[in-house]
Amino acid sequence: MPSLFVLFEYTETASHLTQLVKGDLIYLPHFFAVPFINGILHVFGGMTVPRSDYHALWALARGTLKFQRGSNDLGGAITLTPWLKDVFPKWSGYKDLTTGNQFLLDFFTKFIEQALATHDDSYDRHFLDVYIKKMKEEIRTNGRTTFSVDQLVLTCVDYMFPSASATEATLTLLIEQMLLHPEIQVKIHEEIDRVVGRDRMPNLDDRKNMPYTEACLREMMRFETLVPLGVPHRTTAPVKLKGYDIPENSLVSVNLTSLHMDKKIWGDPEVFRPERFIDDGQINLSSDKSLPFGAGRRLCAGETYARQTMFQVLAAFMQAFDVSSADGRPLIKPARRIQGIITTIPEFWVRVTPRA
Repeated sequence: MPSLFVLFEYTETASHLTQLVKGDLIYLPHFFAVPFINGILHVFGGMTVPRSDYHALWALARGTLKFQRGSNDLGGAITLTPWLKDVFPKWSGYKDLTTGNQFLLDFFTKFIEQALATHDDSYDRHFLDVYIKKMKEEIRTNGRTTFSVDQLVLTCVDYMFPSASATEATLTLLIEQMLLHPEIQVKIHEEIDRVVGRDRMPNLDDRKNMPYTEACLREMMRFETLVPLGVPHRTTAPVKLKGYDIPENSLVSVNLTSLHMDKKIWGDPEVFRPERFIDDGQINLSSDKSLPFGAGRRLCAGETYARQTMFQVLAAFMQAFDVSSADGRPLIKPARRIQGIITTIPEFWVRVTPRA
């Protein structure tokens, strides 16, 4: 498959990098976007984008974040009052939703067109080939199929938009915690040096031996519930729950934030304390009652990918760098939260210094 730089006819040059890296400053969250997006592209299309074309992935990350901030878990104001999109397209979030969504659709439409043009029934290169092969087989056998190119595009979009925004947002929030509480960074560095050292990159085999680094990720996803509400459901019959009568056909969602901040479960939920997940020097999975990816049949399909990739990216990043605020001053308070489909904070610059 050809370079995405050619495939998507981008006109940006290498100078685009200066929007994310200026000397020892990096721009978050988009600095973290590339490994997560490239990983999904490898699953879908068996390829990754080379460094010279990273601007294509950064553009995708920006478009995805714009989409995420254009609404919220319940659809935003335009769900209840659709006419707002015509009168206030920008204020209502409609413009960001449509432009961000269209960017993703255009990206994967061209991506899949290339896979279709080079498809060979004799062997499967990747996920797209498996889907295309099944679609062609059903058409040959039955003259019709429930598979379609449009559905394949939407499948790719559904997997990409959290990968291109939620994972990097989680790491960015964790960096903010390190700036607020420098001892977190010290403990992560100590663990990396002790378990991995400096002569090789961290890998997934190290994960079980790095409980503090893993606990920081788990605590971040509990402490800052990225998706505050679970997937909406509809009651199929009248039900009574904790003294409340819920009629049939009511819209109901699990309040994940309430779960993650329940004092009965966590004791001190308002405190960022990764150690709560560690028992006798190991991660105690039974103590993790958080549900950042939901639960049941609607559990996020990308949970394993997200957890493993975030660990690898965080460990490799912290192995290489010390992190401090851009202006060198201690961070006193957290940034304001931007509530969209996921919770994010405004983009910001942070200083990274190669570790001695």
